[in-house]
Amino acid sequence: MVAGVQAYPRPERVRSWALVEAARRAYCENCWSVKGPFHVHHIVPRGAGGGDEPQNLISLCWECHMKVHSGLLVLGSRRPEPPALDLLVQAWCAQAEDAEEGRWAQAAIAFVLVDGMGMSPKAAASELGCSPALVRQLCRTFQAFPEPSSRVPELSFRHHQIAAGTGDPEGWIREALGRGWSTRQFEQAVRDQSDPVDVESRLRRRAERLVREVKELLTSGGEAAGWLRAELGRVLTRGCERL
Repeated sequence: MVAGVQAYPRPERVRSWALVEAARRAYCENCWSVKGPFHVHHIVPRGAGGGDEPQNLISLCWECHMKVHSGLLVLGSRRPEPPALDLLVQAWCAQAEDAEEGRWAQAAIAFVLVDGMGMSPKAAASELGCSPALVRQLCRTFQAFPEPSSRVPELSFRHHQIAAGTGDPEGWIREALGRGWSTRQFEQAVRDQSDPVDVESRLRRRAERLVREVKELLTSGGEAAGWLRAELGRVLTRGCERL
């Protein structure tokens, strides 16, 4: 210690895996690509005293991360500016809404606008010419399935959108694949899971409708009525499990 100079303790370097994971984005904060995988990079390396503070962390795609460590890309203290808004809007309009890849691209653009550029869903919707509800749905879907490897190519974007609205998107999308559900069946299964009372009500209404139809057939007479009466007797006598 130099005489007359007061020594101050160095601040302890922040180390937190939770902060590192919180800094991970579903896009690259340097080139703004949405093609993963994505790595969290320390702007000031840990070996040079850099900590896990949010301002020292940046989410990079694999290519940008390799460029940084090979010296081909130098990150300054300021984060790279996001792409121009008009370029993102042009990219949005270039996507065909009915194409699967187009829907995923639009979801990625909406997510970058809201999560990356800090726009509200309402403001993003105004720029993109759609509803705020659609922007929120797209963002939720992309956040649940940010990388192509996390998606099920056999199922549609709509399937993933339905799964993203549940508490277990990955589990539900696997269930939909295993059972071969259409989007309508998938939506019904999710509703049934969230509201078992509604399932009983729906089954009761279905049973009442069937009873009405059976009564109409039996009172109409004829060969069909005779066949139905015989089938009902067989079912009630032997049990449905033998059919």
